[in-house]
Amino acid sequence: MYLENNEKGFTLLEVMIGLAILAGVIISLVASVNYHMEVSSKVTQTVLGTILGKEKAEELKLMENTGALEGDFSPEFSQYSWKLSEENTEIPGLKRRELNIIWDTNGISFITFRQEK
Repeated sequence: MYLENNEKGFTLLEVMIGLAILAGVIISLVASVNYHMEVSSKVTQTVLGTILGKEKAEELKLMENTGALEGDFSPEFSQYSWKLSEENTEIPGLKRRELNIIWDTNGISFITFRQEK
């Protein structure tokens, strides 16, 4: 006796291949989202460090004969600190100021020049 097989559906092999492809796509998406969140966090920290540095540079611009100073941005941004160094240049009466903003293992520098009065 011959039985006709009219059942429609997927074989076990087709289901396993489909699941393997789906798992690969999901793993790729999770890795991509994780990478982009890390990049976004670093960019946010750099932008915030730049803004804090510009504000501190403007504040220090008004100070005379600062020499070397350092501090932090507590309480709001306690993970960020700053350090100012000032040195003479080859040109008499012109001082070079370097303001370093530091956070975690990263940092940014602002270099300006100031004429002595």
